[in-house]
Amino acid sequence: MDKNIDEISWQVKNSSSEPTFKLYPNPFHNELTIQIQKETRGAGTLTFFNFVGQKITTLNFDIKNGTANELKIPTHTISQLSSGIYYYVFEINGQQIDSGQLMKD
Repeated sequence: MDKNIDEISWQVKNSSSEPTFKLYPNPFHNELTIQIQKETRGAGTLTFFNFVGQKITTLNFDIKNGTANELKIPTHTISQLSSGIYYYVFEINGQQIDSGQLMKD
């Protein structure tokens, strides 16, 4: 197992079923939320990269209920990231759903 991978149990709660994705707040400090408003289930990953493209960490999770979800990333997981700009790639079942830029303050 890669030492950069941090496996996490996520709290999942039902939300809207409109097909969108949100990662907020941006900038973030102690809390980060992934909102998936699309009925789906399977394995997900959220990978963070630094500004030169080096992988910093990958968070793994399961979406089990097949409905829209809101996933709260635990504080201890993102506290290891220092302040700065990060790029992320979000995948479900091996398919890239979104990528973008986040700032940790």
